[in-house]
Amino acid sequence: MKKLLKNFIIPNLSEIFRFLIVGTLCFLLAWAVYHICLSLIGLNYLISISISFLISTLVHFYLSTNFTYRFNGPISYRIYFKYLLRIIITYVLTIIVSYVWVSFLNYNEQVLIIPTTFINMIFNYIFMKFVVYAR
Repeated sequence: MKKLLKNFIIPNLSEIFRFLIVGTLCFLLAWAVYHICLSLIGLNYLISISISFLISTLVHFYLSTNFTYRFNGPISYRIYFKYLLRIIITYVLTIIVSYVWVSFLNYNEQVLIIPTTFINMIFNYIFMKFVVYAR
């Protein structure tokens, strides 16, 4: 744990803080869109989570590129491809967790966005740091 703190967390503390800011903003956006689609419009929870995921992912890409990782220069097709791969993986995770949460565990679909966000948050930081924006 000491090694993790010394070698990774402390040198990346400002980036981790920016990641948490972007993540919080994208979570609030995703939560709002999800509840608008689910409660106000009356869409199915899987459709609502999909729309929420798409919108928050687009905002996340912009903020991650420009604020969290402070990526300078042109964005190559390689970065777009890696980010698309991240989207596919996290979308599949989101749908699986959503379905299990509601259909098997019989939990309320109103709070569904919390476990999906938590699982994706951990995966996203690691994937974005070491795959998409690896230097």
